[in-house]
Amino acid sequence: MHPASSVIIFTTFSGTGYGLMMVLLATMLLGWLPRDPSLVLYGLLLSFALVTIGLLSSTLHLGHPERAWRAISQWRSSWLSREGLMALITYVPMGVLIITAFMNLPDNEVLGTVENAVTSVAATMGEGHMVSQLHDTWVSVMMVLGVICAGLTVFTTAMIYRSLKPVAHWHNGFVVPLYLLMSLMAGSMITVFFMVGFGYDLSYVGVSSMALIFATFGLKLNYWRAMNRMEPTSTMESATGLGHLGKVSVLEQAHTEDNYLMKEMGYQVARKHADKLKFYYRLFAFICFLTITAISIWQFNQWWVMAISALSLIISLLVERWLFFAEAKHAVALYYGKK
Repeated sequence: MHPASSVIIFTTFSGTGYGLMMVLLATMLLGWLPRDPSLVLYGLLLSFALVTIGLLSSTLHLGHPERAWRAISQWRSSWLSREGLMALITYVPMGVLIITAFMNLPDNEVLGTVENAVTSVAATMGEGHMVSQLHDTWVSVMMVLGVICAGLTVFTTAMIYRSLKPVAHWHNGFVVPLYLLMSLMAGSMITVFFMVGFGYDLSYVGVSSMALIFATFGLKLNYWRAMNRMEPTSTMESATGLGHLGKVSVLEQAHTEDNYLMKEMGYQVARKHADKLKFYYRLFAFICFLTITAISIWQFNQWWVMAISALSLIISLLVERWLFFAEAKHAVALYYGKK
Protein backbone atom coordinates (compact mmCIF):
# COMPACT_ATOMS: atom_id res chain seq x y z
CA MET A 1 0.00 0.00 0.00
CA HIS A 2 1.15 3.53 -0.68
CA PRO A 3 2.40 4.99 2.66
CA ALA A 4 0.56 8.34 2.70
CA SER A 5 2.28 10.83 5.00
CA SER A 6 -1.05 11.98 6.46
CA VAL A 7 -1.91 8.45 7.64
CA ILE A 8 1.60 7.90 9.03
CA ILE A 9 1.35 11.15 11.03
CA PHE A 10 -2.16 10.20 12.16
CA THR A 11 -1.26 6.75 13.47
CA THR A 12 2.02 7.93 15.02
CA PHE A 13 0.86 11.12 16.73
CA SER A 14 -2.58 9.97 17.84
CA GLY A 15 -1.23 6.63 19.04
CA THR A 16 1.44 8.40 21.08
CA GLY A 17 -1.09 10.85 22.51
CA TYR A 18 -3.50 8.11 23.58
CA GLY A 19 -0.62 6.07 24.96
CA LEU A 20 0.52 9.02 27.08
CA MET A 21 -3.02 9.44 28.38
CA MET A 22 -3.34 5.75 29.24
CA VAL A 23 0.03 5.42 30.97
CA LEU A 24 -0.11 8.73 32.85
CA LEU A 25 -3.60 8.13 34.26
CA ALA A 26 -3.05 4.41 34.90
CA THR A 27 0.13 5.05 36.91
CA MET A 28 -1.75 7.56 39.06
CA LEU A 29 -4.64 5.16 39.59
CA LEU A 30 -2.20 2.43 40.62
CA GLY A 31 -0.48 4.78 43.06
CA TRP A 32 2.86 4.62 41.22
CA LEU A 33 2.71 8.36 40.62
CA PRO A 34 1.19 11.13 42.80
CA ARG A 35 -1.87 12.88 41.37
CA ASP A 36 -0.02 16.12 40.84
CA PRO A 37 -2.40 18.60 39.13
CA SER A 38 0.55 20.21 37.34
CA LEU A 39 1.64 16.85 35.95
CA VAL A 40 -1.92 15.97 34.95
CA LEU A 41 -2.38 19.33 33.24
CA TYR A 42 0.84 19.40 31.24
CA GLY A 43 0.73 15.69 30.43
CA LEU A 44 -2.85 15.78 29.16
CA LEU A 45 -2.29 19.02 27.28
CA LEU A 46 0.52 17.32 25.37
CA SER A 47 -1.72 14.29 24.84
CA PHE A 48 -4.49 16.59 23.58
CA ALA A 49 -2.10 18.29 21.15
CA LEU A 50 -0.72 15.00 19.78
CA VAL A 51 -4.18 13.45 19.37
CA THR A 52 -5.60 16.56 17.71
CA ILE A 53 -2.67 16.87 15.28
CA GLY A 54 -3.07 13.20 14.38
CA LEU A 55 -6.83 13.42 13.86
CA LEU A 56 -6.57 16.59 11.78
CA SER A 57 -3.86 15.05 9.60
CA SER A 58 -6.08 12.01 8.96
CA THR A 59 -8.65 14.23 7.26
CA LEU A 60 -6.04 15.27 4.67
CA HIS A 61 -6.20 11.75 3.25
CA LEU A 62 -9.88 12.18 2.44
CA GLY A 63 -11.12 13.34 -0.94
CA HIS A 64 -13.45 15.80 0.80
CA PRO A 65 -12.09 16.63 4.28
CA GLU A 66 -15.07 18.90 4.94
CA ARG A 67 -17.26 15.79 4.99
CA ALA A 68 -15.17 14.00 7.61
CA TRP A 69 -17.95 14.41 10.19
CA ARG A 70 -20.05 11.94 8.20
CA ALA A 71 -17.57 9.16 8.98
CA ILE A 72 -19.07 8.54 12.43
CA SER A 73 -22.55 7.87 11.04
CA GLN A 74 -21.77 4.22 10.15
CA TRP A 75 -20.55 3.12 13.57
CA ARG A 76 -22.74 0.00 13.55
CA SER A 77 -20.76 -1.59 10.72
CA SER A 78 -17.55 0.39 10.15
CA TRP A 79 -14.45 0.31 12.33
CA LEU A 80 -13.47 3.66 10.82
CA SER A 81 -16.69 5.19 12.15
CA ARG A 82 -16.17 3.55 15.54
CA GLU A 83 -12.65 4.95 15.69
CA GLY A 84 -13.90 8.46 14.90
CA LEU A 85 -16.68 8.19 17.48
CA MET A 86 -14.33 6.90 20.20
CA ALA A 87 -11.85 9.68 19.41
CA LEU A 88 -14.57 12.28 20.05
CA ILE A 89 -15.79 10.53 23.24
CA THR A 90 -12.23 10.40 24.61
CA TYR A 91 -12.06 14.20 24.51
CA VAL A 92 -14.70 14.29 27.30
CA PRO A 93 -12.69 12.75 30.19
CA MET A 94 -9.54 14.35 28.80
CA GLY A 95 -11.13 17.80 28.82
CA VAL A 96 -12.71 17.35 32.26
CA LEU A 97 -9.37 16.30 33.77
CA ILE A 98 -7.50 19.18 32.11
CA ILE A 99 -10.00 21.72 33.50
CA THR A 100 -9.98 20.08 36.93
CA ALA A 101 -6.19 20.01 37.08
CA PHE A 102 -6.03 23.68 36.03
CA MET A 103 -8.51 24.67 38.74
CA ASN A 104 -6.43 22.81 41.37
CA LEU A 105 -3.08 24.33 40.48
CA PRO A 106 -1.28 26.19 43.27
CA ASP A 107 -2.19 29.87 43.31
CA ASN A 108 1.22 30.96 42.10
CA GLU A 109 0.82 28.87 38.95
CA VAL A 110 -2.48 30.41 37.83
CA LEU A 111 -1.06 33.39 36.01
CA GLY A 112 -2.61 35.59 33.42
CA THR A 113 0.12 36.04 30.83
CA VAL A 114 2.05 33.65 28.64
CA GLU A 115 5.34 34.89 30.02
CA ASN A 116 4.32 34.23 33.61
CA ALA A 117 2.86 30.86 32.68
CA VAL A 118 6.15 29.77 31.11
CA THR A 119 8.00 30.97 34.19
CA SER A 120 5.59 29.02 36.37
CA VAL A 121 6.11 25.82 34.40
CA ALA A 122 9.87 26.21 34.58
CA ALA A 123 9.63 26.74 38.33
CA THR A 124 7.51 23.64 38.73
CA MET A 125 9.89 21.40 36.81
CA GLY A 126 12.34 19.72 39.12
CA GLU A 127 10.23 20.02 42.27
CA GLY A 128 9.90 16.67 43.99
CA HIS A 129 7.10 17.56 46.36
CA MET A 130 3.35 18.01 46.08
CA VAL A 131 1.38 21.11 46.88
CA SER A 132 -2.00 19.55 46.19
CA GLN A 133 -3.34 16.33 44.72
CA LEU A 134 -6.50 15.25 42.93
CA HIS A 135 -8.22 12.69 45.16
CA ASP A 136 -11.94 13.22 44.52
CA THR A 137 -13.92 10.11 43.61
CA TRP A 138 -15.26 11.65 40.43
CA VAL A 139 -11.69 12.48 39.38
CA SER A 140 -10.83 8.79 39.77
CA VAL A 141 -13.87 7.92 37.68
CA MET A 142 -12.74 10.32 34.95
CA MET A 143 -9.27 8.79 35.04
CA VAL A 144 -10.67 5.28 34.65
CA LEU A 145 -12.89 6.45 31.78
CA GLY A 146 -9.91 8.19 30.20
CA VAL A 147 -7.81 5.01 30.25
CA ILE A 148 -10.68 2.92 28.86
CA CYS A 149 -11.63 5.40 26.14
CA ALA A 150 -8.03 5.94 25.01
CA GLY A 151 -7.44 2.18 24.89
CA LEU A 152 -10.64 1.58 22.91
CA THR A 153 -9.71 4.32 20.44
CA VAL A 154 -6.34 2.70 19.74
CA PHE A 155 -8.08 -0.68 19.48
CA THR A 156 -10.62 0.59 16.94
CA THR A 157 -7.83 2.22 14.92
CA ALA A 158 -6.00 -1.10 14.76
CA MET A 159 -9.20 -2.90 13.78
CA ILE A 160 -9.59 -0.66 10.74
CA TYR A 161 -6.58 -2.48 9.28
CA ARG A 162 -7.11 -5.83 11.00
CA SER A 163 -10.54 -6.18 9.38
CA LEU A 164 -9.26 -5.81 5.79
CA LYS A 165 -9.13 -9.40 4.51
CA PRO A 166 -7.65 -8.50 1.07
CA VAL A 167 -4.46 -7.21 2.80
CA ALA A 168 -2.71 -10.24 4.31
CA HIS A 169 -0.07 -8.13 6.07
CA TRP A 170 -2.84 -6.53 8.13
CA HIS A 171 -5.42 -9.29 8.46
CA ASN A 172 -3.59 -11.24 11.16
CA GLY A 173 -3.31 -11.56 14.93
CA PHE A 174 -0.24 -9.32 15.26
CA VAL A 175 -1.78 -6.00 14.24
CA VAL A 176 -3.99 -5.18 17.26
CA PRO A 177 -1.40 -6.13 19.94
CA LEU A 178 1.26 -4.20 18.03
CA TYR A 179 -0.86 -1.07 17.85
CA LEU A 180 -1.61 -1.22 21.57
CA LEU A 181 2.00 -1.96 22.54
CA MET A 182 3.41 0.78 20.30
CA SER A 183 1.00 3.27 21.84
CA LEU A 184 1.79 2.21 25.41
CA MET A 185 5.53 2.16 24.74
CA ALA A 186 5.53 5.72 23.39
CA GLY A 187 3.25 6.91 26.19
CA SER A 188 5.41 5.33 28.88
CA MET A 189 8.56 6.97 27.54
CA ILE A 190 6.97 10.43 27.52
CA THR A 191 5.65 9.79 31.04
CA VAL A 192 9.22 9.01 32.11
CA PHE A 193 10.36 12.34 30.63
CA PHE A 194 7.71 14.19 32.63
CA MET A 195 8.59 12.33 35.83
CA VAL A 196 12.26 13.18 35.46
CA GLY A 197 11.39 16.82 34.83
CA PHE A 198 9.15 16.95 37.90
CA GLY A 199 11.71 15.15 40.07
CA TYR A 200 9.66 12.02 40.80
CA ASP A 201 11.15 8.60 41.44
CA LEU A 202 10.74 6.40 38.35
CA SER A 203 10.74 2.99 40.08
CA TYR A 204 7.80 1.00 38.65
CA VAL A 205 7.22 3.33 35.70
CA GLY A 206 10.81 3.09 34.50
CA VAL A 207 10.81 -0.72 34.72
CA SER A 208 7.44 -0.88 32.97
CA SER A 209 8.70 1.38 30.20
CA MET A 210 11.72 -0.85 29.60
CA ALA A 211 9.48 -3.92 29.57
CA LEU A 212 7.14 -2.30 27.04
CA ILE A 213 10.03 -1.38 24.74
CA PHE A 214 11.36 -4.92 24.93
CA ALA A 215 7.91 -6.49 24.35
CA THR A 216 7.13 -4.20 21.40
CA PHE A 217 10.52 -4.84 19.83
CA GLY A 218 10.15 -8.60 20.19
CA LEU A 219 6.60 -8.71 18.83
CA LYS A 220 7.55 -6.57 15.84
CA LEU A 221 10.42 -8.89 14.95
CA ASN A 222 8.08 -11.89 15.21
CA TYR A 223 5.60 -10.07 12.97
CA TRP A 224 8.23 -9.55 10.28
CA ARG A 225 9.36 -13.18 10.49
CA ALA A 226 5.76 -14.38 10.20
CA MET A 227 5.11 -12.14 7.20
CA ASN A 228 8.26 -13.45 5.46
CA ARG A 229 7.14 -17.05 5.97
CA MET A 230 3.49 -16.40 5.19
CA GLU A 231 1.91 -18.37 2.38
CA PRO A 232 -0.17 -16.19 0.01
CA THR A 233 -3.85 -16.27 0.92
CA SER A 234 -4.76 -15.33 -2.66
CA THR A 235 -3.11 -16.18 -5.97
CA MET A 236 -3.80 -15.20 -9.56
CA GLU A 237 -5.59 -18.51 -9.94
CA SER A 238 -7.91 -17.94 -6.98
CA ALA A 239 -8.40 -14.25 -7.74
CA THR A 240 -9.51 -14.89 -11.31
CA GLY A 241 -11.34 -18.14 -10.58
CA LEU A 242 -9.42 -19.86 -13.37
CA GLY A 243 -7.24 -22.11 -11.23
CA HIS A 244 -8.99 -25.24 -12.51
CA LEU A 245 -7.50 -24.52 -15.94
CA GLY A 246 -3.93 -24.52 -14.62
CA LYS A 247 -1.32 -21.79 -14.18
CA VAL A 248 -2.67 -18.29 -14.82
CA SER A 249 -0.53 -15.39 -16.01
CA VAL A 250 -1.16 -11.97 -17.52
CA LEU A 251 -0.61 -11.97 -21.26
CA GLU A 252 -0.88 -8.24 -21.75
CA GLN A 253 -1.97 -5.46 -19.42
CA ALA A 254 -4.69 -3.03 -20.41
CA HIS A 255 -2.50 0.01 -19.80
CA THR A 256 1.04 1.14 -20.51
CA GLU A 257 1.85 2.55 -17.08
CA ASP A 258 0.74 2.11 -13.48
CA ASN A 259 -2.79 3.29 -12.84
CA TYR A 260 -4.27 4.55 -9.56
CA LEU A 261 -4.89 1.06 -8.17
CA MET A 262 -1.32 -0.02 -8.78
CA LYS A 263 0.12 3.14 -7.25
CA GLU A 264 -2.06 2.91 -4.14
CA MET A 265 -2.77 -0.82 -3.68
CA GLY A 266 0.22 -2.41 -5.39
CA TYR A 267 2.96 -0.14 -4.06
CA GLN A 268 6.26 -2.00 -3.74
CA VAL A 269 9.34 -1.24 -1.69
CA ALA A 270 12.65 -2.83 -2.67
CA ARG A 271 13.76 -5.61 -0.34
CA LYS A 272 17.13 -3.97 0.25
CA HIS A 273 15.45 -0.71 1.28
CA ALA A 274 13.03 -2.54 3.57
CA ASP A 275 15.90 -4.42 5.23
CA LYS A 276 17.79 -1.15 5.73
CA LEU A 277 14.78 0.51 7.35
CA LYS A 278 14.23 -2.52 9.59
CA PHE A 279 17.83 -2.18 10.72
CA TYR A 280 17.21 1.49 11.56
CA TYR A 281 14.11 0.51 13.52
CA ARG A 282 16.12 -2.03 15.54
CA LEU A 283 18.88 0.51 16.10
CA PHE A 284 16.67 3.33 17.36
CA ALA A 285 14.46 1.00 19.39
CA PHE A 286 17.63 -0.29 21.08
CA ILE A 287 18.77 3.30 21.73
CA CYS A 288 15.36 3.98 23.30
CA PHE A 289 15.83 0.97 25.56
CA LEU A 290 19.34 2.01 26.59
CA THR A 291 18.44 5.62 27.33
CA ILE A 292 15.35 4.72 29.36
CA THR A 293 17.47 2.16 31.23
CA ALA A 294 20.09 4.80 31.96
CA ILE A 295 17.47 7.32 33.08
CA SER A 296 15.75 4.74 35.30
CA ILE A 297 18.82 3.21 36.95
CA TRP A 298 21.38 6.02 37.04
CA GLN A 299 18.93 8.95 37.08
CA PHE A 300 20.48 10.64 34.06
CA ASN A 301 18.22 13.67 33.70
CA GLN A 302 20.45 15.81 31.51
CA TRP A 303 18.63 17.43 28.60
CA TRP A 304 20.82 15.72 25.99
CA VAL A 305 19.88 12.27 27.31
CA MET A 306 16.20 13.16 27.05
CA ALA A 307 16.72 14.63 23.56
CA ILE A 308 18.44 11.45 22.32
CA SER A 309 15.67 9.30 23.72
CA ALA A 310 12.91 11.48 22.24
CA LEU A 311 14.58 11.58 18.82
CA SER A 312 15.09 7.82 18.85
CA LEU A 313 11.44 7.32 19.80
CA ILE A 314 10.19 9.51 16.94
CA ILE A 315 12.43 7.86 14.33
CA SER A 316 11.57 4.32 15.43
CA LEU A 317 7.82 5.06 15.37
CA LEU A 318 7.92 6.73 11.95
CA VAL A 319 10.03 3.94 10.42
CA GLU A 320 7.75 1.25 11.83
CA ARG A 321 4.61 3.03 10.58
CA TRP A 322 6.06 3.59 7.10
CA LEU A 323 7.02 -0.07 6.74
CA PHE A 324 3.64 -1.17 8.08
CA PHE A 325 1.96 0.48 5.10
CA ALA A 326 4.67 0.09 2.45
CA GLU A 327 5.03 -3.69 2.84
CA ALA A 328 1.29 -4.36 2.76
CA LYS A 329 -0.17 -5.34 -0.61
CA HIS A 330 -3.81 -5.48 -1.61
CA ALA A 331 -5.08 -8.60 -3.38
CA VAL A 332 -6.25 -6.43 -6.28
CA ALA A 333 -2.61 -6.29 -7.43
CA LEU A 334 -2.94 -9.94 -8.51
CA TYR A 335 -5.13 -8.85 -11.43
CA TYR A 336 -2.18 -6.87 -12.76
CA GLY A 337 0.32 -9.71 -12.63
CA LYS A 338 1.87 -8.81 -9.26
CA LYS A 339 2.91 -11.66 -6.96
